[in-house]
Amino acid sequence: MEPAFEYLIPALRVMSGGDTGQMNLVRASEAPTSNVVEQYAVVPRFGDPRVLMPLAATPAVWRAVLGQYAAGAASPVARAAARILGAASWIGMTPHLLRDRVSVVTDGRDVRATPLHGFLAKVLGRDDFVVSLRLAPGRPNSKPVVQVVAKDGGVLAYAKFGWDELTRRLVHREADVLTELGPLCHKTPVRVPGIIHKGPWTDFETLIVDPLSGKGRTPRAISDIPAAAVQALAALRPPQTARLAESAVWRRIRAEAKDFAPAMPGHARQVVEAACQFVENRWGDTPVRLGQSHGDWIPPNISVLADGTCNIWDWERGDPDAPLGIDTMQFILFLELRRQFAEKAVCQRLEALGREALGSQGL
Repeated sequence: MEPAFEYLIPALRVMSGGDTGQMNLVRASEAPTSNVVEQYAVVPRFGDPRVLMPLAATPAVWRAVLGQYAAGAASPVARAAARILGAASWIGMTPHLLRDRVSVVTDGRDVRATPLHGFLAKVLGRDDFVVSLRLAPGRPNSKPVVQVVAKDGGVLAYAKFGWDELTRRLVHREADVLTELGPLCHKTPVRVPGIIHKGPWTDFETLIVDPLSGKGRTPRAISDIPAAAVQALAALRPPQTARLAESAVWRRIRAEAKDFAPAMPGHARQVVEAACQFVENRWGDTPVRLGQSHGDWIPPNISVLADGTCNIWDWERGDPDAPLGIDTMQFILFLELRRQFAEKAVCQRLEALGREALGSQGL
């Protein structure tokens, strides 16, 4: 595989069912016609692949795929580009605007569909669909998220595939969290995906979930944080309080810092250890209210519906005994660090914004 395709390796693993000796990815212009199984457009480009979009799809499918990408993209430019491409599908122009393309090719055997398609067809009980793959290049917890779309543009399911020790553990954890939270969130403003299938497939840990219904808006400002959903999460479990230094969440943070220390450069290791010690000295005796957190409470994972309920995705870092308010602070941090780098003035601004937001949520 050529160097430009390095970030596509996880996608190839999933499409081939882990047997990358059976299939490969090549530029569409260089693919032998007789051996092509599927073709994809690389969005936005080879050097930064975020979505593999099926070319053998209807305009309705393109709009579904690009709409999901636009909702989850952090960059305003990427969101605008995705919306333009989606609009272009009405006149059949989208494929012509996507020039970076790859073909899935076989070694010459008569293979009419990827192992991924066969696995999903067996789970869903139908094979009249196409798949797109959402990627997160360069992230250590990157795992392909597959969007399964019917020809009329209706989304049938989303699937995650853990392919190494870390991502397998995250996918398995999300399945456990969703299994527990599904009944607890019933009749609350928080809506979580239902599980269609979970468990191993070849070398992968898999999780396939229902799409959440309803068209909402992605919160992109601090004032948009869905307070009702935050409060509903806080109320899911009986109230509990613990000294920060004695809390389970702090013990986990300390353990993770110790586990990862050998892999850190010397200066980074010193900074992390000093920060942990500072927190314990300053706030170790502070009583902290604990409860359910999402763990990745950022705009791409939230959609606020017109009735105030929220569709919430990506629960792989959900925690039943996290400090209440940590989700809100993560949301604020996510937005602020996209505006500017961290420095003392930014930290002071984060504190002020956090106090205001948490106060409005009763936290």
